[in-house]
Amino acid sequence: MENKDIISLISNEIHIGTQIKKPSSVSSVLKIEPNKENAFLKYSIGKMGSSKTVSQEEFIEAFKKIKEDGYINRMWYVEKFPYQHKNKPCNFTTIGGVFEILKIVTYKNGYYK
Repeated sequence: MENKDIISLISNEIHIGTQIKKPSSVSSVLKIEPNKENAFLKYSIGKMGSSKTVSQEEFIEAFKKIKEDGYINRMWYVEKFPYQHKNKPCNFTTIGGVFEILKIVTYKNGYYK
């Protein structure tokens, strides 16, 4: 699978309402917009109706890292996406959780591999 194919796979297999399991919480997919590169997947955070978005680039780069090295971890995310980590730190576990749903990775001890 090519790196950009992950966007098509997510668009076809993940739907509004899908529950994304994270190490210490669960989020729900609120919206998927394949034509929006910077706000591709919108998900819920917390119980107060807040939400965040994950970009296509974040998914593509994470998929690329998994293909090349067999894993992603928080340190990689912080180095690769410092702005997103500062403003949307939950994106890391959202990406990992989506990849778990797609059976690309499993989570253990801070690593999605």
